[in-house]
Amino acid sequence: VGQLFYGPLSDSIGRKKALLAGMVLFAAGCAISYFANGFVTLISGQMVQGLGLGAPRVLGLTIARDKFEGNQMARTMSLVMAVFVFTPVISPSVGKFFVDEYGWRMLFILFSILAAFVFVAFQFTIPESLKTENRRSFNFREIRHALVEILSNKSSMGFVLILGLYSGVFIAYLNLSQPILQQHFQLNEAYPMYFAFLASSIGVASILNAFLVKKVGSLRLVLASLFVAAISTIPILFISRFFGGQPPLAVFLVLMYIQLFSYGILIGNLSSLALQPMGHIAGLGSAVVGALSTIISVPLSVLVGSQYNQTISPLVIGFMCCGFLSLAIYSFINKKSVYYGKVCNQ
Repeated sequence: VGQLFYGPLSDSIGRKKALLAGMVLFAAGCAISYFANGFVTLISGQMVQGLGLGAPRVLGLTIARDKFEGNQMARTMSLVMAVFVFTPVISPSVGKFFVDEYGWRMLFILFSILAAFVFVAFQFTIPESLKTENRRSFNFREIRHALVEILSNKSSMGFVLILGLYSGVFIAYLNLSQPILQQHFQLNEAYPMYFAFLASSIGVASILNAFLVKKVGSLRLVLASLFVAAISTIPILFISRFFGGQPPLAVFLVLMYIQLFSYGILIGNLSSLALQPMGHIAGLGSAVVGALSTIISVPLSVLVGSQYNQTISPLVIGFMCCGFLSLAIYSFINKKSVYYGKVCNQ
């Protein structure tokens, strides 16, 4: 919800002011949660935090769209999205350390410090990326017209749908990784090491993508990643079925490394391709891309997670369905979209 607000706001008042407002709101939510003496107050404070965090989530992509186009934008998006994706992988361990050592309220002090750091950095070191002459008035008619333009663009919506699907199964993996690795495969104390190994594939893929995108192009990288991710699930599923849903650990590690590596390639390129035709409304475009992909991913992650039956089969099937459905969407974009053809020619 916050993303949908900050996108058009930044198109009107500029990226910096919108982001700084979000950081102030986020800090206010931290204060509410820190001083909470009940569960409702704690959750209310975190909801305020979430509304504030809509600003950096959407404006990071928006600023990249302001400054870059084409494959250069995809390269930048890849590095930006690597942070978005990789941070949730390592943050639970960091958070657990501070909670164990200093108590849960310390988290909100750390959040406030981070908010202050971002506020100062943007205020004094980051130039405004939206020129005054390109700003749009903040009114519901402008927002409605922009939404219609975005939602009617088959290419953008196709890439958003693929992004939402893969984000959904990725979140499902994050939620299921501990029961699968620590309990199912009985890794116990070694779980963090294996989890970090798999997580490293995202960082490697994002860095590699930043170099490949200039030579290969976003569209070819997306197609190759979708194909590899989808096809790789077939032998893994058969092996998993042969072992009654409980294959050797090595089989699961191979599957997840391929899937997470593919996700690392896809995340930046899909965001870039979805925003490519939205340069004149980059703020609202980024907001819609972020919000819609989240709306798609969260229910999907819950669906996949709810099917967990002490085997890896539901997760494998989730990645398989996501992969082949994404290939079908990509094929539809290829056949129907004029924009797709223009990008291929470029």
